[in-house]
Order: sequence, then C-alpha cells, then structure tokens
Amino acid sequence: MHAHEEPTKTAARPAPLPVPHPSAGHTARPGTAGLTPESAAALQRTAGNAAVARTVGQVRQPWQASGPTGTTVQRMPPKRDRDTAGLERGDSPPPRRATRGSTKVFDLDKPTLTFTSAYDGPASQRLDADQSIGFTQAAALHNPAGAPLSPASNYHFWQEVTDSNVQIIPARSTEGVPSERPWQQDGPYKPPYNNAVIVSDRNAITFNDDPGFSTTSKLTAGYWLASYSVSFRWKVARNTGAFNRGAPAWTSGVVTHTLTSDFDPESPDAPAPIRARAAGNRTWTVDLGATGDDA
Repeated sequence: MHAHEEPTKTAARPAPLPVPHPSAGHTARPGTAGLTPESAAALQRTAGNAAVARTVGQVRQPWQASGPTGTTVQRMPPKRDRDTAGLERGDSPPPRRATRGSTKVFDLDKPTLTFTSAYDGPASQRLDADQSIGFTQAAALHNPAGAPLSPASNYHFWQEVTDSNVQIIPARSTEGVPSERPWQQDGPYKPPYNNAVIVSDRNAITFNDDPGFSTTSKLTAGYWLASYSVSFRWKVARNTGAFNRGAPAWTSGVVTHTLTSDFDPESPDAPAPIRARAAGNRTWTVDLGATGDDA
C-alpha cells in the first residue's frame, strides 16, 4: 500500500463468538466434532454469528439433557443447602431440640416418704402433777420431681399405729397395769386429708402427730407411766377412686418410740428421770410396683 492511497474500506464484520474447544473437556455431538476456531471464524464470515451460535448450542454441556429433536433443555443443578447436603450423604435429620417441657421425666410409682421425730416432754416424771409426756413427729409423702397434679390427686396415703404401756396407780396398787393395741388405722391420718393435723398441698401430704400422753391426753396427777412404746407404719397406693385400705399398697418399714421411768414406792412423791428414745428420721423411696414391707 502506497502512502498517498486511502485504505480500502470493507464492511465491518462482527467479532467472532468464543467457541469451546474439544480440549476444554467438553465432547461435541456428532456432526460438530470438526468445529475448530478456524472453521468457526470461516462460518462466521459466511453465515454470521447466528449460525455459529446455533452450531455451538448443539454441543451438549454436562448439565444439559436432550429434549425434542433439534432442541436442548438446560437443567441447572438444584440449589443445595446444608440440610439437603446432609440428607444426600445419608445423615439422619437433625434431632429436635429439647424444650423445658419435653425433658421432664417422672415415675408416679416412685414418690418419696420422709419421717422426722423427737422426744417432746420433761426430763423427769412427777406423780403429783399433770404432765405432757410424749413425742412429736411428721410423716410426709412427696410427689416425684416434675409429676403433674398434687400428691393428694395421685395417691392414697394413710398411717397405722400399734402401742403398749404400763401404768401404775399408787393409790390402788404399786403393781403396773399393762395395756396394748394391735395394728390399726391411726385416727384421721388418711384420705380425704381434711383434718387440722394434716397439711395437703402441691408439694406433699404431711401428717403432723404428737403420740404419747400429750396435748389433750396428758398423764394426770396420781398416774405413773412406767413404760411406753408406740410404733408406726405408712401405706401408699395409687389414687384410682374411692379410698380402700384393703387395696394393694406399698408399706413402709416400722418406726418405734420408747420411754421408761422407774417408780419408787418408798418415795412416791420423788421425781424420777424419763429415759426416752425417739425413732429418729427416715427417708423411703416408695415403689408401687412392689408389695410387702420395705424396711
């Protein structure tokens, strides 16, 4: 080309579209395997970009699936989130997070029975005065932790007693007079728990008791208590309706209070020491699946 000549103007051709090369890892469909960058450029010059695009579109990509003849349907890989990926690996679904309500575990067959006691009387006995000689105690039935409803709704709870004593009435004789009671229901300590000596609330059923010659049953002047023994046991059954002492029930071990005091006929007006031993404190785990005594 000479310096004074104008360059020959030719019609501008569109820039060639990029064409995937077989070495890029894609396999061309039959009939397009010979399409190289050079042949694509030639095709572009003669037929234009549209033909190249159509030809390139016939190359199936890994995520494409064949549709009707002459068409391709593109299926993009589904979106994967953390949960989907875990399921695809065969993992189990994530466990449900425990809530405060779902973690409560309780066994209505396993309430707890507690017992506390002490001697509650004078250190010595006198013949010439009324005296309150006895013990104090409390037996309480507690719901299992987390159990619904109140203990009174869940259980029938009652107290049984047996006792014996020897009293001397010096005005009549210096010989002791024995007395004994077999096991029996102990007064008001039973359902429906409506006596003033019973506290029944959301936490427990509590039997408050003062066994012995105390409170309203004081040992009156002129009587001497030479010995006294009183024993208790408790029974528990599920509350399934009307209270029935004959129903199968768990029975506690036996607790016993004792005391003695020596009377001197030669000095009847002289005080004498009282030797008392309370039953102490106990705790039982009730098992309503068991029967018989549980010491």
